[in-house]
Amino acid sequence: MAFRFDKFTIKAQEAVQRAQEIAADRGNAQVEALHLLAALVAEEQGVVRPLLDKIGVDRGRLDQIIQSELGHLPRMSGAAAQPQMGESLARV
Repeated sequence: MAFRFDKFTIKAQEAVQRAQEIAADRGNAQVEALHLLAALVAEEQGVVRPLLDKIGVDRGRLDQIIQSELGHLPRMSGAAAQPQMGESLARV
C-alpha cells in the first residue's frame, strides 16, 4: 500500500507533521503511531480532546502514559536525520 500524503486532509497532514516533529525532537529514528497519538492528544483545536473528555478519559494520565511509552522508543545517535515513517504509522 502506497503512502499518499497528498490525499490526506489538511488537519491529517498537520497531525502527521507534528508527529514527525515530536519524533525528531526526541531523537527517534522512526515516526510511529504513538507519535501521532501524542500529536493528536496535544492538539488544542482538534476533535480528539473533546472526544476524550466526553468519554471521561483522564487526559493528564493519558499524557503521562504516552510520554512514558515514547521514552521506551529507540533513539538515533550521531548526525541528526529526519525520522522515517515506521510500520505502525503506515498501518494507521
